[in-house]
Amino acid sequence: MRLLATDDNIEEVLMNLSQSKLMAVDTETTGLNVFDGTHHLIGMSMSTEHGFHTYIPLQHTEGNVDMKWVGRIREVLSTPDLIWHNRKFDMHSFKTIGIDPLEFKGIQYDTMLLFHMWYEEFYSFSMDALAKTFIKHKGKLKSEEIHHIGRMYGYDSVPVGLMGDYAMMDTDITLQLWQFIWPKIIEENLDKVYLETEMPFTRLLYKMEQRGVGVREDFVKRKVEIGRGRMETLHRLLRFNPASTKDLKEVFIDILGLPILKTTKTGKPSFTKDVMEQYDEMLMYFTDEKTK
Repeated sequence: MRLLATDDNIEEVLMNLSQSKLMAVDTETTGLNVFDGTHHLIGMSMSTEHGFHTYIPLQHTEGNVDMKWVGRIREVLSTPDLIWHNRKFDMHSFKTIGIDPLEFKGIQYDTMLLFHMWYEEFYSFSMDALAKTFIKHKGKLKSEEIHHIGRMYGYDSVPVGLMGDYAMMDTDITLQLWQFIWPKIIEENLDKVYLETEMPFTRLLYKMEQRGVGVREDFVKRKVEIGRGRMETLHRLLRFNPASTKDLKEVFIDILGLPILKTTKTGKPSFTKDVMEQYDEMLMYFTDEKTK
């Protein structure tokens, strides 16, 4: 069931949500700078394990649910397990309407982090890329019209119906991604790592970003110069730039004649961490063979 929230049906929406012990949540905002309050939440979508999907518009130019319902929304979200994609962004987003996400007491899953843990070398952890690859979903709804309106007039000017369809698709995908990845996390015994390390660490980072972090500028500048000096030394010793994919191709493929193990989306040789580890094993093997 898909239901765009209005003042006339918000009670029904909240009742359906309150019956769920697990739901995916996403926020729509006026921009990406929600960390410092430059931009703010304009609405939120939820998808439950029972197949209920909703979008609650709060700060569009028109068609909103009254902000008096924010307190009830907070209560509904406070107890179930919640699923996010890039949870920390949405935590800052909720803070812009006075909801402290640290009050959410259920397990806080983050599909972006879970896929990082499971497949660190995947080329992209965007919702769209993960959906198309792992759950064979056609991907997110086309958003050209939304972004055109957003750039021209502000994202709060996007009609709530248009934004609602887009947002509910996001949480539906997030829920399906969780259904795919969480069993694999358990299978590889990574669930404890996520629950005891990754999930609390996101809370810590959120609090740090909300409060700010003191920095000794003189100390940081010294460390930067040390780092640059080491990079220049490595560059001179190696006679190529290890941070340049062009130089890496010239050395590993053209000069050493190693095979291309992986390519980018544009067909060029890829030098990701797993590829470099394989090249390291090849070179170690060749070195051992020569010394025999």
